[in-house]
Amino acid sequence: MLATVGATTDPAHPNQAGRDLILARPLRGVSTAERLTLACIVAFSGGKVRADREPTLAALDEKTRGQVVALAALVRPAERWISRGRKRARSRVRRLQTATPA
Repeated sequence: MLATVGATTDPAHPNQAGRDLILARPLRGVSTAERLTLACIVAFSGGKVRADREPTLAALDEKTRGQVVALAALVRPAERWISRGRKRARSRVRRLQTATPA
């Protein structure tokens, strides 16, 4: 779900696009540190975490950096599980549509 934040903006790089969208504007009721944290988790949710290549992570304190990497590690498999579920659901709908007489 987090990866889809930027999928319409840049389908080839949805996680980086999602990060950029989150950083582009302040979010009501969300502090700057929380926004940076969320942006990092979105950026990292798509694959291998390259903390040294993520400038947003450097803006966070050391404790928060560790939390971000841990949260991203939890989010990544959840994202894959949700994505597979959506693909299966779409496949079932297509099968039903083709099996139903017009």
